[in-house]
Amino acid sequence: MLINNSKFKEEGYTADELQPNAHKQMERKCLVISQTVRDGDFTLEEALQLYSVPLQVYTQYAARTMVSDLDAKLGEMKSKKEQLLFKAKVMYEAYTLIFAAIDDQFNEVEEHYKHLSNTIRKTKVKA
Repeated sequence: MLINNSKFKEEGYTADELQPNAHKQMERKCLVISQTVRDGDFTLEEALQLYSVPLQVYTQYAARTMVSDLDAKLGEMKSKKEQLLFKAKVMYEAYTLIFAAIDDQFNEVEEHYKHLSNTIRKTKVKA
């Protein structure tokens, strides 16, 4: 049985299309911030203020972008477990490059990454 859709007018659909999703708008702002900072047009602080984006929102965007880039570099791997192990190794290496020289508790972080890798190896990971 068909539903009578006559009460839905074209104007309603057009309005939905003209009002972009707030999440997509914020993603777009974050992308523009990345580009302007990379190009040297603004400092990160200036761009965040100019585009009215909170640091926490931009930080989450940067993390998602980093993970997405990492996923793209992984290509095809045999299993989800291999992917997680590889990501743990990359994150450990990134942490080492950025913080090892200044983190007086680096050994604890190193032990945590070893523990995480062992947990991934032992655990059944869903695809």
